Amino acid sequence: MKYFFILIAISIFVLSSFNGSISARLEVTNNEHSNVEYPDIILVSIQDPYYSLISTPLACSYNETGQCLRPFLLVNQSSLSLKQLEFISSVYKNDEIVSIGFNPTNIQTNSYVGSAISLSHQIAKTYFTKSTTALVLPYNLSTKAYTTSLLLTPLASYLHMPILLYDSNQENYDELEQTLNQLGATTIYSTPEFNTSYIVQQYEIITLQNNTQIQQLLLQTIHKTFQNMDYITITNPSDIQLPQSIDTRTTINQYSIDHNILFLLGKKFVLSGTDTISKQIVIPEGIHSLSIEVTMKNTSSLFYSDDIPVYVSATLTDQSGRTVAYGNSPGYSYNATYLETLITNQSGLYTLTITIFHGYRGGYFSLRGISNVRATITIEEELITLSSPHYPLVPLLSLNAAYLTSAHGGIIIADEDFQLTDEIYAQIADHHGTGPWYDETLHQYNNEKVLMILNYLQENLSFAKNQQLYQGYVNGSGWLALLGDTNMIPMYYYPSNQTHLAERGLPSDNPYSLNQQLSVGRILSYSTMDASLLIARTFFYEQICGFPTDDDAWHRSFHFVFGEGFGETGGLFHQIPYANTIESYGFDTTVYGDFRNSRQAAERYDIYTDTNYVEYLGHGDWFWFTPSIYGFNSVGQSIGSINARDWKINRPNVFLTSACLMGRVDGVPSMMSIALSFLYAGSNAFVGATRETGQEAGLTVLEDHLILDDYSMGEALRGEKRVDKENPTYYVRCLFGDPAFNPYDPLHGFSDQGTPLS
Repeated sequence: MKYFFILIAISIFVLSSFNGSISARLEVTNNEHSNVEYPDIILVSIQDPYYSLISTPLACSYNETGQCLRPFLLVNQSSLSLKQLEFISSVYKNDEIVSIGFNPTNIQTNSYVGSAISLSHQIAKTYFTKSTTALVLPYNLSTKAYTTSLLLTPLASYLHMPILLYDSNQENYDELEQTLNQLGATTIYSTPEFNTSYIVQQYEIITLQNNTQIQQLLLQTIHKTFQNMDYITITNPSDIQLPQSIDTRTTINQYSIDHNILFLLGKKFVLSGTDTISKQIVIPEGIHSLSIEVTMKNTSSLFYSDDIPVYVSATLTDQSGRTVAYGNSPGYSYNATYLETLITNQSGLYTLTITIFHGYRGGYFSLRGISNVRATITIEEELITLSSPHYPLVPLLSLNAAYLTSAHGGIIIADEDFQLTDEIYAQIADHHGTGPWYDETLHQYNNEKVLMILNYLQENLSFAKNQQLYQGYVNGSGWLALLGDTNMIPMYYYPSNQTHLAERGLPSDNPYSLNQQLSVGRILSYSTMDASLLIARTFFYEQICGFPTDDDAWHRSFHFVFGEGFGETGGLFHQIPYANTIESYGFDTTVYGDFRNSRQAAERYDIYTDTNYVEYLGHGDWFWFTPSIYGFNSVGQSIGSINARDWKINRPNVFLTSACLMGRVDGVPSMMSIALSFLYAGSNAFVGATRETGQEAGLTVLEDHLILDDYSMGEALRGEKRVDKENPTYYVRCLFGDPAFNPYDPLHGFSDQGTPLS
């Protein structure tokens, strides 16, 4: 095992050399289809939620020979992100790519552009050619109609049939009948909205009257097709509705700041000027989204170096002094920070406090350093008055639900009532300037929402019992994906004695596990596009990583990093002995500790980016972590979201940490979360704590499950929580990523990633 700096960087594995792309030809025997040349990659516009539904049977289908699965990526506007392009180029070469609902500007595709209704017919006639069955759905952008269509979509994948959309006018029914005739369809699955009087030809019409009948039919189909079920997705279809704005008010103010400050023996000595600006903000009556961006401009200082970033922090408090929002520059941008909050009829004066630091600062136990800065501070406030408190933090995540669930052979549980910020919230949170993350008086209503979602889950599990799928699910892998942010699918808040924190309670996904019967993971990223990329990296993980060779150490690589201070006990008593142990299982391990755990070392030696597994024990927060604290410039050696999001993780890895708060996502702008920043950069799974943990926060049991037992990430966390119930770690440790994701290990190799037919 290596306890010294790696002097020669490991050569980057050339992904493009991998030529095992997914076969595009599907030999269809079901429903008397002819041979069909299918696209290899499906790109789908987010501009209409039905685009994702009609594309799902194209991206995931089943027949007598098995499953045919293709990457499904959601795209905003007309161009793919750099990371989406990198994913495509790293796995596929010269394959057919189709784009649904848009014509990309930065990649060549076979484009299908038009309304969701017209495209559903075009896709059916192009790729399904002959199909005795079809799923016919009304095109309606109401949340209720979208929910029904979302629940039904996996059926189209399981029975390998197209989805055809229609609306209420006769012209659409005529087009529908023409397509059905061309396909040779004899059986239609539909909903009560389907008006049979508009149809001349006679079909066998299977009408699903309600969501209960939908789930029962899906479970029956799953039992017949796969014999068992391992996967359920919970999502919130109301996330397709963006917050409804009534009015927007923007205010810009500028201030000058100039100071010289000395930190010595844990105390701050102001030699001249000030490092703090306070500003009063007046909030009127109503429901508002308030966002504030603080930017430093025209900056001059004695210190100029990339290792000496400007540190800008901002805190917003209400009339009682309660923190309602805060932000820090390591989570947002160099020389700037950002914060936002949802205010429900708490009018009056709020106080914004901004603190600036630019210089050297270090010493955890005895603060020391110096700050010198002269700058103009620009404060831009945007107050958006809303018609309701509906406020998704990461909109449109439900667009991934049909594909994710179909690929795993499961069912979807979806309802708009799952959201925390509904109409009743406007009453419960009346005269509140923030959410339950900073206000414990809102925990009760939040937790009632979680219990309501659990009732939905239990009801659907009772349906599974009728199809003999229940025991296999809860006694097997029991994967449960939470596809939503914490406003759309809330975490449960347990009581906490961490009263020194602005954050309140212990937010947890534990209740969704049904007392650790189920393996829970929350699939979340910066945006729904990034979430779709995370899902694609999971399903096509083996193709991205490539075949392990003696010359390629990545597959065997496990990096351990411990931070200075209390993290050293974890390094001494867990990481060093555990690193020695797993070398006997085929791993190559490296432990990075004092004097080699800084951001500079991490970037020089690819500590977090060129390894299969990485474990960090040290100090952290939701926007950064600070492994180095002894030196004179520990601030400049920290690792924030601004750093992680720019890192290039070419092959998806696993990030495990016991650091405090690094897993917090409740009430946090997604792009500022350190956990989501690593997922955005290319990690496939992040295990972290939503609040403070302690020295009891070991990871040995979880890692043994991954390495020795070949468990998936969700199963490994479930297994760890079954034996390790130490508070608060038991509550606050969460998994972000697909719970079915199973990373490579030298003992067991690759996994099928939870697909039902392998």
